[in-house]
Amino acid sequence: MSWEPDYITQDEFKAFARISDDLDNIHIDRAITSGSRSIDKYASCRKNGLGFRRQFGLCAAPEPHFYTARWDAQQAKYVVEIDDLMTEIGLVVEFDMDNDDTYETTCTDFVLRPRDAVSRALPYTQIAINNTSAVQPSTSFVDNVKITARWGWTTVPVAIQQATLLQSHRIFKRRQSPLGVQGSNSAGSGSSETMVENDLDPDAMRLVDTRYRRLARTP
Repeated sequence: MSWEPDYITQDEFKAFARISDDLDNIHIDRAITSGSRSIDKYASCRKNGLGFRRQFGLCAAPEPHFYTARWDAQQAKYVVEIDDLMTEIGLVVEFDMDNDDTYETTCTDFVLRPRDAVSRALPYTQIAINNTSAVQPSTSFVDNVKITARWGWTTVPVAIQQATLLQSHRIFKRRQSPLGVQGSNSAGSGSSETMVENDLDPDAMRLVDTRYRRLARTP
């Protein structure tokens, strides 16, 4: 699985929408990609462009991300909030100890949290540095931790696939109301005129909300 994949296939969409011809394949593909990225946006913990971006693909190879360590009084440890991580293959944790943008110190004495992530089929979202570690990060430097890993999810959850079906179908059907109008009394539809909202499908939102939306950490 690649980074930022489509969460459903064209055939799955066409079966869901009961489409048997190939006339609209290009529009279906665009709707699927747009729907997948809409799911990502809603599932992510983002504020003012900052925070953690959740998406349900997997990096093809390890790549470095940079974070700032903080002291967690409850754990009595330094911790690093990280992007979603489900595989430890290629995982390397390094510290910049003197704020020179060189990550010269490797740390191996840490635990990934939540500890029960694997059994719940959820990703790790934090690294806690054990007090027994010979090296500890300083919280006085920004981006003082470099973590190299294959970020993301190893499989796309069924609920995310279903949410993508709903959202992609919403986008695909949007062309039938080019001005954003769902219905009009004057047109004999029997309903008041309402504008199509540009947010996530309500049922798709509920599916993501069940357990797949990453929320901001409470200090």
